[in-house]
Amino acid sequence: MKKHTVKETIFSVILGLIIAGILFAVFHPIAERERAQRREKEKQIVAELRAKDRAYELEVAAEKARMDETEDEYNDATTYIANNDDRMDPEDIACEKYWDSLELLAAVVEAEAGNQDLTGKRLVVDVVLNRVDSPLFPDNIVDVLEQELQFTTMHNGAVEEAGWHMQEDDYKAVMMEISGERLDYDIYFFTAGEYNSCGRPAYIHGDHYFSYLSKEAAARNTRE
Repeated sequence: MKKHTVKETIFSVILGLIIAGILFAVFHPIAERERAQRREKEKQIVAELRAKDRAYELEVAAEKARMDETEDEYNDATTYIANNDDRMDPEDIACEKYWDSLELLAAVVEAEAGNQDLTGKRLVVDVVLNRVDSPLFPDNIVDVLEQELQFTTMHNGAVEEAGWHMQEDDYKAVMMEISGERLDYDIYFFTAGEYNSCGRPAYIHGDHYFSYLSKEAAARNTRE
């Protein structure tokens, strides 16, 4: 085996250092550029995330401000009504309560039939109005809606939730039925999935099964 001399060894070491220096000079700037590009991209991502967070914070703050303003207006109106009820004309009070009941009815329509077409919503209104006209049920909208074991959405929070996403058709259905000819003066019940056992099957529309009064109840259905 050939032995390397001291000079050859030194030469090899120097040559290796030169090659390493050349490689470093060539590739180091490339690596630095790549690192700089990665750092710049990371900065952009962080900036975008911060911008999104800031936009969300502003949106939340704006929504809170709107809710606070709405609550203040409601409280002001409630306070005004409470302070002036004794000075309001009885007819005005009755009229106000009536329109409040229609607002409640529209919310019940959304809770009970929010995914139904306009006809389906009108039929739900008819069930309520027909009960108001019947001696077998309370004689006003609110009491009909609050009657025990009748409209479950009145007691499970669904009506309150519906108030946040009312649709134009909810109000339209109510106004059409109170201001014109009802679609059906004879339906008194509706349920989803099957007919109400308290009535006589009438027909199905959309997701609801509508029913007439039983024959026995119908015989007593005349309000004097």
